[in-house]
Amino acid sequence: MEKEQHFGDYIFEVDGKKLANVVQGLGSGDISECLTPDVRHAIDTLAHVVILNDLAPGFFGELMSVFIPHFSKQKRKLLSDEYAQRQADSAGLGVEWRRVIEAMDSPQKKDFISNMVALRMKADQTNQNQAVKITAMQLGRDEENVRRAVTRAKRRNAK
Repeated sequence: MEKEQHFGDYIFEVDGKKLANVVQGLGSGDISECLTPDVRHAIDTLAHVVILNDLAPGFFGELMSVFIPHFSKQKRKLLSDEYAQRQADSAGLGVEWRRVIEAMDSPQKKDFISNMVALRMKADQTNQNQAVKITAMQLGRDEENVRRAVTRAKRRNAK
């Protein structure tokens, strides 16, 4: 015999696969392929949405309007970052690419420019002077500033 559960007695978890199955069935107008537990889960999920909406009118809609685009963007960024890393790895530039990304994500972007120059040198099979010129153009910076940043990074990393 199933124990009757009340909201707050347990932690509700949304099962995306079950919901997707029911949503697809409803969308096509044929839920005959939907499993009973999936339909029950969809009903429970909708009940939670209704209660949340009743408790805080407008909150749920605003929440979805903000979070769906935010997390969608995060997911796309993650996927594109993974793709870029795979491409760099396959081109033999994986280590250099990772260094650029790590430097870019660091609070003060320490060694970002010097890592960009190192990546450019390896990718283009070029010397440092040519890589500095190209990097300066890409970043929209003065060539001398890029050269100084590379020199400072070399001194810092030599210690």
